[in-house]
Amino acid sequence: MKNRKIALEYEFLAIDKTSGEAARRDQVKEIWKAWSLEDHVTLYTDYGTKQPVGVIYEQRDGKKVIVNSDGGVNIIEFGFLPFDTVLECEQNMKEIIAEFLSVAETQNIVLIDLAVQPKTPYYYPDLKTEKTWYRGFYRKEFWAQYHHYFSNIAAHQVCIDVPFEDAMKVFDCVNGLSGVMIALCANSTIESAQKSLVHEEREHRWNLFTTGYPEKFQRYRGIPKEPLETFQQYVERNWSLPYIMTIRDSGKYVHVIPEVDTIKDYFYGNSWSSFDIVLSDRNNIEPSIADVSDQLQYGWPMARPRFEFSNEVTLDLFKDAYENKDIDSLLKGKLTKLYIETRCIASQPWESIMSAPALVFGMIENIEKAEAFVKSKPWQYWIDLRDKTIEKSLEVDEVIPLAKALLDISKEGLQGRGLGEEKYLEPLYERLEKQESPAMKSIQEFEELGIDKFIEKHVIKI
Repeated sequence: MKNRKIALEYEFLAIDKTSGEAARRDQVKEIWKAWSLEDHVTLYTDYGTKQPVGVIYEQRDGKKVIVNSDGGVNIIEFGFLPFDTVLECEQNMKEIIAEFLSVAETQNIVLIDLAVQPKTPYYYPDLKTEKTWYRGFYRKEFWAQYHHYFSNIAAHQVCIDVPFEDAMKVFDCVNGLSGVMIALCANSTIESAQKSLVHEEREHRWNLFTTGYPEKFQRYRGIPKEPLETFQQYVERNWSLPYIMTIRDSGKYVHVIPEVDTIKDYFYGNSWSSFDIVLSDRNNIEPSIADVSDQLQYGWPMARPRFEFSNEVTLDLFKDAYENKDIDSLLKGKLTKLYIETRCIASQPWESIMSAPALVFGMIENIEKAEAFVKSKPWQYWIDLRDKTIEKSLEVDEVIPLAKALLDISKEGLQGRGLGEEKYLEPLYERLEKQESPAMKSIQEFEELGIDKFIEKHVIKI
């Protein structure tokens, strides 16, 4: 794809370097306040709780990056902007993280390159962020019971531009091959100062998240039960999900609508009596085309397309196209933004911080071969493989040749760009040669060093 860009949504776990425990709420708030004293940084205060939850960082080019806490106050999320090359992404990322670390040092806080908090367990209530956005989850029993699972887990999401005609092809390839990527990138094995039962704790928790609930809840996570060839199928799948909430007016209001069963039901009502979480009051809202984009973010498969509509697309047009199974014809040429977001990569070791993005980038650049590779096995095979690699990563013998094939496909795609970006894959080839994922290496280090020296080894230094 000409002018394809890559963006990074990276999370890192913040810890108190003296104790090794998760960073406290007061410490993180002081970091945001101190950083905002810089001319190019603005304090990001939550509109509902009125608490500082992050900053808006202005780059030299005037573009703005949001750095804030995600599900847990100790999860520091950097929403890095898109660039043309892997190298540019790396340089930009390291510059901003270095500045964060210099401020965090004043609060005795550092970042680690592990994907699960090694000392502090997920069930500590005070880990939850103070972002109003999450309040909507707590009004439903299902979400209130399980959302805390993700308050001490960090991930690296890669977002890559795709042309419309390739979007669902890429969606299927990333979903199908997510088990292979998990095998190569698993990095969450030490929690509460002991070994987890699995190599990739974050994905394990996603599986636990919906266990025992009806099939419609299963669609929130994992790999779809079958490949999705069209946007129509993707929307149909998403609209069958149990309704959660809608975010309107650029995030100023969060509405919960208890009467609605599925996302689709919401769009077929003219007006809804909702509970406004910010105002703690009842309100009336009407569905809009902006809500379609909001609702398409609910559902967390291993990859998902993210896009924005042009002004030509109205809600009535969208619903008509939905009924006529013509969503693809409606949207072609009418999206102002379209990229695939990956969700199968845990926070990665610092020395190979750009290897996973390069892997995904190269695979997408060589999408025809990637697609043929996925189609060489039944779809259920890839679903089953994900569960195996969540548990044992590169200890799963059958994943070794598959990982080699994927790396070669990606390498060929990167070589075709002629920028030398294939060098970023070398750490992944090394993992494969040793048959040792970051998770497996962490277990060995933990057993040899003990918890405190283990944590010290994984502190990020720039």
